[in-house]
Amino acid sequence: MNKSIMIVKDAMNKKVIIAFPETKVTEIARLMSRYGIGSVIIVNKIRSILGIVTEQDVMNIVAKMEDPRKLRARDIMSTGVITIGEERTIEEAAEIMIENKIKKLPVVKKKEIRGIITSTDVMIAKTKTSKEMRRLMEPKGVDKGLVKKDFVYLNIVC
Repeated sequence: MNKSIMIVKDAMNKKVIIAFPETKVTEIARLMSRYGIGSVIIVNKIRSILGIVTEQDVMNIVAKMEDPRKLRARDIMSTGVITIGEERTIEEAAEIMIENKIKKLPVVKKKEIRGIITSTDVMIAKTKTSKEMRRLMEPKGVDKGLVKKDFVYLNIVC
């Protein structure tokens, strides 16, 4: 694969925090705080994705003045979670996020969760790719000042 094209597997976070539908919302909030993350993937006993709880979901509970101690992940999770394969490109991940107005995209391989990629991960990957392209385009082993002089000299001779 072309080195300038980065795939999701290279940019995703492989550590995914999961919980079960019965998990209390307060525990979900504690997990987010403890790990400095913005979402928890909700899975069943065989680790298939059932939903996702984001920090926005938790904030909505507080804004509605509902008691988070009485709610479970299943009560606030978003279902029908959009996923992406780990071999897809960063550009494809960005397009999916933009089209669906989402910031977090679980990464799967044969329906098994392998990681998660966020909009921040995509921006970092694109920045790294741009820097790598600029680095590859720079002349190697040549004084940049001489390149211009050599070019002028060649124009005079020709």
